[in-house]
Amino acid sequence: MKYSLTISLVFFALAATAATGTRRDSLASPETEHHSLWHDVLSAYMANPALMGEAYDTQLSEITAAWDYSSASRPVVMQEGKGHGLWSLGVESYLTPGRYNKVWGSASYRNGMTRGVLWNSTADYALLYPYVMADTLGGDLHTERYTFSGGCATRLGRWTIGEAVSFRAEHEYRTYDPRPRSIVTDLNLNIGAACRAAGYIFGATLGGMFYKQTNDVSFYREEGVVPEYQMTGLGSDYKRFSGNNTSAYYKSTGYRLGIDFMPDKRSGAYLSAGVSDAAYRRILTTLNDLPISTLYLTRWHAEAGWKHEGSIGWSAFAAFSRDNRQGDELVAGSSATTEYKEIGHLTMYKDRLTDVSCGAALNLPCSFSYTLTARAGLQDFRADYVFPARMMRFKKTYAAFDAQALGRVSRRWTLNCGLNARYYADNSHDITMPLALMEETETRLVNEMYASATEDYLTLGGHLRTDYRPSWLKGYSLFAAVSYQYLHSDNATHGNSVCVSIGVGF
Repeated sequence: MKYSLTISLVFFALAATAATGTRRDSLASPETEHHSLWHDVLSAYMANPALMGEAYDTQLSEITAAWDYSSASRPVVMQEGKGHGLWSLGVESYLTPGRYNKVWGSASYRNGMTRGVLWNSTADYALLYPYVMADTLGGDLHTERYTFSGGCATRLGRWTIGEAVSFRAEHEYRTYDPRPRSIVTDLNLNIGAACRAAGYIFGATLGGMFYKQTNDVSFYREEGVVPEYQMTGLGSDYKRFSGNNTSAYYKSTGYRLGIDFMPDKRSGAYLSAGVSDAAYRRILTTLNDLPISTLYLTRWHAEAGWKHEGSIGWSAFAAFSRDNRQGDELVAGSSATTEYKEIGHLTMYKDRLTDVSCGAALNLPCSFSYTLTARAGLQDFRADYVFPARMMRFKKTYAAFDAQALGRVSRRWTLNCGLNARYYADNSHDITMPLALMEETETRLVNEMYASATEDYLTLGGHLRTDYRPSWLKGYSLFAAVSYQYLHSDNATHGNSVCVSIGVGF
């Protein structure tokens, strides 16, 4: 994980490019455009690198240092912990080096700790579940993450061609037993094309996803070890390979496809839709690289709406997303030392999460821009394990509200403040478990997961940011920001999170 030199070079390159880029329009306000809630309404098209060139009219680069802290009385997802303390340093740039070119990039470093992780010894739980290693002890996890990304869009007459790349390297570990150590590399490549016709811009994108994680658990204490479970879903584990097999790795390649269209003049209909598909293989290192499971993850999404720019801006939109997971497990024959014969694979686990929503937004672009967005939706989740039969399902309705006031309070000061609220209400839920065949620890795990998934949740929060552009900094600005979130559930779970950041913009 020795990427310090690489990150430093990326930071320097981005800063140097920003300093030598073309001069911004003095009448434009990059701070207000790049942090506008109204601008983010119906902005899913920016996943296409060709259309990312249409994202902003102004240039902006920012270097940010931040501290992020959260704590909860009970974890919402126990496998992801009940709080964290993280500090980070990052840089982002969006530049116009020429009349027909847009470039953007980012780099960041994050370090800290996630507290109270239970039943999970594998990084990226939200991506890889249910096929993770786990134990009954858990504990705090140190985390270290490096990221960088970059892209370019070039306009050639009616056509625009774009390319983008993003990379993440992450290290998670614990310094006391059990001692998991996970190292992740995650690479995404995208190419896109867009064409102007009939007052609209039509785009398509194609991408590749490449993922790898090595995952080991060690025990140093003399008292002995606890078993590491190879989890297979809904509290079950692969009995044959749980226990002493504490080394594994994950490999995956996948693809992403998308189509978009948007109005050429900012007012009109929008559509963004896409699909991604990847297969994540879990391979046990200690058994001569035996692939014991494969997770097939397919995601669809679509968002469409109408956005009107004017003295009063307004938008109406609808969205749909669906995640499908299918888990195939190895049927292994008899073993000779560490060699197992692969007889076949059976599909044992399936789940799907569907989210349907609609909403509206209103914008008053005065000297201060006032924006209000509202969204309501339905979530439907169901998971099944074939044998012994297990099932968990729930349906929730939710509502989300965001409000922002953004603008210049003087020639040198810009103010950005906002409020947000989310409410998730459980409509129905059900569970089927083979309790007579389950161990006590397994039963407690399932009960805790089910209770947490079916709670009603309310979150309230806000943020405040101010930018100051002093005359003595010659085009540079200083900013400070703070955000806060409060979480409460109907079972008296409560949590707080706060993020404080400072930085320089140019």
